[in-house]
Amino acid sequence: MKPESKLEILKKIYNFYDNYVKKFVFICQPGCHACCTQNVLITSLEALYIILHLENQKILENIKPIQKGLRPHYTTNELAYYCLKKKDVSEEEETYPQLPCSFLVEGKCLIYSLRPFSCRSFFSQERCDLVGEAVVPPELLTVNLIIMQILEHLDDSGCYGNMNDVISFLKDKTNLETYLKGKKLSLTEGLLPNRPIPGFLYPPEHRKEVANILKQLKEIRAFDPTSLPPLVIPRIF
Repeated sequence: MKPESKLEILKKIYNFYDNYVKKFVFICQPGCHACCTQNVLITSLEALYIILHLENQKILENIKPIQKGLRPHYTTNELAYYCLKKKDVSEEEETYPQLPCSFLVEGKCLIYSLRPFSCRSFFSQERCDLVGEAVVPPELLTVNLIIMQILEHLDDSGCYGNMNDVISFLKDKTNLETYLKGKKLSLTEGLLPNRPIPGFLYPPEHRKEVANILKQLKEIRAFDPTSLPPLVIPRIF
């Protein structure tokens, strides 16, 4: 699938999700940016979406690889694979420096309309700065995981990692051209190759909601069921 087709699907997924979360009530509002740190994980397709649609390209000059922050050991689908196979994985570090996001200026997000799914799906029913963490409905966490798996699967020739790292990687002309051609990338430190969906993860009580979400995502062609392995039949953990 061509990059422009993937970007169109990405936009449809974003629109679908933005409408889906309207049924929830959250305390988040303009000026509330305790969660806007450099610990954001994205796919290369999401980075491409930002790079191509950002009107003020000078903003990208300030995006550098992170010095301290969250760098994943596994992609979302890689973790799903290990969970489905009941294999142990090494635990990620639990604390990371809460450095302000590089796109946050004077409390405002410079890429709000283009923000990646990790930001788009971060909500809380309580003030994060008061309770110390986001309070999210369990069913929404499940839906978030499902969509993260699909986004990684959609970006099959790309990579996954910290937003600063991925954007910095694609800013390089050679890396960008290689990615757009769908060729194998020579990934830098902290970046991981994307994996196909090995199966969906969700608890039994969310079966009905997951089935509904997958049906709607299929209708907007967010993913092609025929391209998935047999194991993709929804499973319970």
